[in-house]
Amino acid sequence: MFIHKYNNIISMENLLVAWEHFLCGKRKKKDIMIFQAKLSDNLNDLYNLLKARTYKHSEYSAFNISDPKPRNIHKAIV
Repeated sequence: MFIHKYNNIISMENLLVAWEHFLCGKRKKKDIMIFQAKLSDNLNDLYNLLKARTYKHSEYSAFNISDPKPRNIHKAIV
C-alpha cells in the first residue's frame, strides 16, 4: 500500500504541480530560470531519482540579509 501511494505522490503530474506552486514569486531568479529552461529533463531526472529512492537533497546556499533585521538565510539550491 505504501509503494502505491508513494508512486502516486511522485508522479510526473504531481512534480509539475509542485513546481508551479514553488515558482510563486521566484520566476525571475537566475537559478529558477536555468532549471525552467530544461524543465522536462530536470523533472524527469528528479522523477527517476525519486522512483529509484536514490534522491539526495543538494547543499544549501547561505547568505545574510538585514531588512528589516539581520538574518542568516540558508536557501536550497535548485
